[in-house]
Amino acid sequence: MRIRHKIILSIYLVLFPMLILSSGFSYFQSRRSLMEENTRRYNATVQAIGDSIVYFEQDLTDILTYFAVDDGIIRVLSGGVSSSDRLFWESDAPMQFIRSVLAIKSQITTLALYPENGLAPFYVSRDASVPLLEIEEVRKLDIYSKTIEAQGDVIWGKEEAGQGGESLFTYNKTDKILLCREIFDLSKKERLGFLFLSVHIQQYERICENALLNEDDTVIILGEDSVRMFATRDISPNPEQDYIFMAERPDGGNKILYISPRENWNKLANQTLTGPAILGVVLLLSIWPLSIIASRSISRPLNRLYNSMNRFKEGDFEHQIDIVGNDEIAELAGTFNTMVRDLRELINRNYVMVLRERESELTALQAQINPHFLYNALDSLYWQAIDAGQEKLAEDVLSLSELFRLLLSSGQSEIPVERELSIVSRYLNIQKMRFSKKLDYSIDVSEEILALPILKLVIQPFVENAIVHGLERINEQGLLTVTGRIENDMMSFTIEDNGTGMTDEQLSRVLSPEEDKRYARHRIGHYAISNVKERLDLRYEGRFSLDIESAQGEGTKVTLKIPVLSGNKEENNDDG
Repeated sequence: MRIRHKIILSIYLVLFPMLILSSGFSYFQSRRSLMEENTRRYNATVQAIGDSIVYFEQDLTDILTYFAVDDGIIRVLSGGVSSSDRLFWESDAPMQFIRSVLAIKSQITTLALYPENGLAPFYVSRDASVPLLEIEEVRKLDIYSKTIEAQGDVIWGKEEAGQGGESLFTYNKTDKILLCREIFDLSKKERLGFLFLSVHIQQYERICENALLNEDDTVIILGEDSVRMFATRDISPNPEQDYIFMAERPDGGNKILYISPRENWNKLANQTLTGPAILGVVLLLSIWPLSIIASRSISRPLNRLYNSMNRFKEGDFEHQIDIVGNDEIAELAGTFNTMVRDLRELINRNYVMVLRERESELTALQAQINPHFLYNALDSLYWQAIDAGQEKLAEDVLSLSELFRLLLSSGQSEIPVERELSIVSRYLNIQKMRFSKKLDYSIDVSEEILALPILKLVIQPFVENAIVHGLERINEQGLLTVTGRIENDMMSFTIEDNGTGMTDEQLSRVLSPEEDKRYARHRIGHYAISNVKERLDLRYEGRFSLDIESAQGEGTKVTLKIPVLSGNKEENNDDG
């Protein structure tokens, strides 16, 4: 991909997530605002429906209560007059006023009064519905029993159109809402009569449908015991598919449920995504020409620089780039021009000298000893010692040969513990040749760690240090021990001698030598103790411990703990 395309892609990779995030944030903010606003609207609507129904029902309750406490009606119901003639109510009872009230309250379709003292019932019907004519039939109804239990409170009920069955009507033309209550004397000890009135169910329908916010919405009115009194549509509430809002009368009367399908809300919410989506597309399209211009302003100077580098690569050391502007690319072009001039001068001035240096290096390389020649020479010495019967000398030559083979062989920096111990063992054999019976040593390492990987030449330098600085300078028998164990997921090695020991100052120099003396006393492999410490720190990133205990005349004890690592990184080719 060319750099101008990378620049354009980078611009879009930066802006596109930002547009997605900003559009998403705008969408969710708008959606949340919409949901909150709709929730407020629907709560207000269902509350308004509830208030209208409460007002309507309170008006009916007041009328029913007025009739129940009217002095004239109570006087008739509690008097000694007894008549089965219904015309009695027209001549001797104060019903003209009641008819006037009913004429004003057109929503009332039926009113019926059943005396408990044997008088004929009184009723008025506006829709040709016929109520029961005998109180004995009314007493058999469940609503009558509930009214008696209410002790003068209003009981609500519903009557469906039709005739017969559990009903206050022998013939009912329309669906109605009923209000029933019992009339008592002033002491509320004696029942005087049963009173009920009815209204068309359309009165509720008019209130609910006028308040609907959407044609798919539904209003349900529940009476006592959650009995459905009215519904604009015959559906059942489903909280998984609908949002349901409820208004409930403080006195525990009717409950108003307003049901709105979630699908309608989701459609409105999805409409809020249109604006951010269009804005995002417009921004992405408008950024395209700007990104083209920006990419070209960077890619053209780089192309010129690239072409100049290709000419330089082909051997044109005279070409110079025309510098335009003073930005970073212009500075880079100027640096390139300077580099070309300097290289041209350097080549012309130092070409012959460099050739001579290369010839000297080749001569020096040819003079180096080939490791295989060294191995072969040591092997010849070994067999000559065997032929001469010098078995001890042959063993020492063999140890030296194997030590060089282990040290000079190619491979990775990590080897098994077993191989590191082989280096230590060969080294100690050679040192024992020097000191004869003055040096004793022992190597005790548990088998469970022999195959584990360890940095090459981390134990041998401590062994060498113990012999060179400790055991060489004593007259009595020298003893050096090397032990290794697993402790808490760490490989723990201990190198201990009974040599001369070190002072604190000497110990400090061993761990942190001066820079100019850093490699002054290196032995096999050119590793000092400080180098081992640096290598351990680089490899294990500080997850190791190195503790040296020493006292003059008492010897030195080195304790090294490194993490247990699985695997063996040693190469198979030991000969290089």
